[in-house]
Amino acid sequence: MGPCCDTKNTRKVQMRLDTLEKKGAWLHQRLELKMSCQRRPHLDQRSSITQAIPDFWVTALLNHPHLSAHIDETDEDALSYMTNLEIESFKNNKLGYRIGFHFRRNPYFQNVIIVKELHLGMGGSPVSFSDPILWYRGQNLTLHSEPRRSGRGIYQTFFSWFSDHTSPGRDDIAQILKDDLFRNPLRYYLTPLWEPRHNGSTSGPKPADNSNGDDCVVISDSDDDEDQAEEQAKPGRGHSREEEDEDEDKVHGGQDAGSDDSGQEAREDEDEDSYGEKDEAVDELRGREVRDQDDEENIEVDEEEDEC
Repeated sequence: MGPCCDTKNTRKVQMRLDTLEKKGAWLHQRLELKMSCQRRPHLDQRSSITQAIPDFWVTALLNHPHLSAHIDETDEDALSYMTNLEIESFKNNKLGYRIGFHFRRNPYFQNVIIVKELHLGMGGSPVSFSDPILWYRGQNLTLHSEPRRSGRGIYQTFFSWFSDHTSPGRDDIAQILKDDLFRNPLRYYLTPLWEPRHNGSTSGPKPADNSNGDDCVVISDSDDDEDQAEEQAKPGRGHSREEEDEDEDKVHGGQDAGSDDSGQEAREDEDEDSYGEKDEAVDELRGREVRDQDDEENIEVDEEEDEC
């Protein structure tokens, strides 16, 4: 067997590998389309739930370790009017995706939705487009904010990202929004409730730091109380009139404090009722995320083309 035969056999093997690669890409595209179709009703339901939770999206953005670095106090106030985040891949998943920020009426701009599109396969060079932000007079955050450096350059404000089209192929914010925050925003909304302990588990207060090495001595008041009781039990050492008056004042003061405590408890009950609906919405959203993960694990690729 000469070099010519070896080359011919290698070419045949390579052709089979290329065929498998094309088939794998086709199956991956079909699977992505099927998953996108199955996600849609759940995403719509998640959207309706999160809109009932005050400041859901701005909280998730601020709790994200990377996105929060691009948000200042003015951005936070503007983003507090955000009602939904939508990310939709184009028909061919490799070509790009569309990111939409939905807002309710606010004092900063007229837009109900601000969209940025990233086309990652047009002519071999990625490009991006975005809607112009229609700022109200004197409210343009891109003009009045102090410049600050990000991983890719200098942003005056988070909203400068919408008009930044310099390097769409390396848009870190877009990638984080698409591949991390949008997939599970509840994780970042609940981040403050899941602070890591020193042993690696979650929740619970952190132990106090006693790094100075000084020993602590605990002084108990029990010994003093016992001595005082013995002194009062001796003959001729009863309470004076002034002490009895003070005790009576303490009793009446305790009753007044009790009434204040009852009023405080009533106010706390009202606060608990006001947050009850919010907690129910969060619990429902958490359950929905778990069920969606179970559904995606059972997805199978059919031989025929699936349509949404």
